Amino acid sequence: MFTEATLRNIQKNEFRDFFQQNKVQNIDKRMHTSDRRDYRPILNILMEELKWKTSEITPEVIDQFLFNQLYYSKMNIHYLYRYNNFFIQDNMRVIDAETYLKKFDNLLLNSSLTNKHINGTFQLCTTRIEAVNNDVKSINLLLKLGSFRSTRGEINFFAGVKIDVEHRAILFKFNLNLLEQYGLEKKKLISDLKQLLLTSSTFQPLNLNIVSINEAAAGKAIFKLFRDLSEDAERLLNSRVIPDTDDKIRAFLQDMNVNKIENDYVQQIKAVIYQDLSNSFTDTFFKNGWVFRFVFREGDFTRASSRTDDFNPIYSSKVYWHLKELIFKQAELQEAGFQWYLSQKEKDFVHVKLESRDDTMIIQYYHGMQKNRKEKEALVLRKINRYLP
Repeated sequence: MFTEATLRNIQKNEFRDFFQQNKVQNIDKRMHTSDRRDYRPILNILMEELKWKTSEITPEVIDQFLFNQLYYSKMNIHYLYRYNNFFIQDNMRVIDAETYLKKFDNLLLNSSLTNKHINGTFQLCTTRIEAVNNDVKSINLLLKLGSFRSTRGEINFFAGVKIDVEHRAILFKFNLNLLEQYGLEKKKLISDLKQLLLTSSTFQPLNLNIVSINEAAAGKAIFKLFRDLSEDAERLLNSRVIPDTDDKIRAFLQDMNVNKIENDYVQQIKAVIYQDLSNSFTDTFFKNGWVFRFVFREGDFTRASSRTDDFNPIYSSKVYWHLKELIFKQAELQEAGFQWYLSQKEKDFVHVKLESRDDTMIIQYYHGMQKNRKEKEALVLRKINRYLP
């Protein structure tokens, strides 16, 4: 684990920040190398600080940093499944889970990432318990799937598996960039990972059974998240429309000799006003978040898609207002992008794309979403779980 191939998962500037936070001296000089692929100086610093004890770096500090990076921050694409069997059926205290898991040495409970060299492929590196108020919320597994040569040198490729007790969900977590470079077809990789968890003697004590997610059910859940934000946005926009707008639109249509003035006609004209208003509002106007992209299909064909390049609200888009009623009638979306606030006060938010495909829901976190990733993952899973069977 403690190799250059592992460290290459993490950018050098992140190691620099880590060293600064832990009061390592002469960082620039010690990190200097003429080859950007060379991680030997970083590995040397870690080994030297553990030996000399001249900074705040300890094996525990390094282990926590590596686990946070490899299991949370770098894992930006997740494949969501359910389970219908697990060794934790209801609430379980941490001490009881630890007692059970410690019976099985191969599960490597709390094994440090600083002291184990993992050879081969599809090998467990460590198992961690995540808890709130001493109740188990999830069992987290970090696995090394293999390694490959890249322009940056040899890189170890990892997967995170989150077995979420609170939501009865399983997340297979990957670094998208490395997943695409690894070479094994994604569906095959996930299938092999499922088989490992279900059949390997290492994982049999978990008593785990994995259930696929119906694509239609996932599409309906994505739509409901889209609907919630869209209805909220329309209420907010409508609150800024001048009084008697509906009456004025009806009078206009009457002047145009429209024989049967239907409410749909009024709303279609009103949508132009909403579109114009949306252009003038700051992001903070939509306090619950907003949609910034969607893909709408009818049957096997893509009807339309729309997105904003800078993750701004979609409500200033003509395509959104033209298709909104059709989307609401079909009540299913294959793909949508959402912004939700983790903390509006601190302007901390998450940009995430949800997609229904291949009997799973795919969750992709956009660039820049590494800060507070653990909390952001919890927020997104809570949102999804409201509507996913």
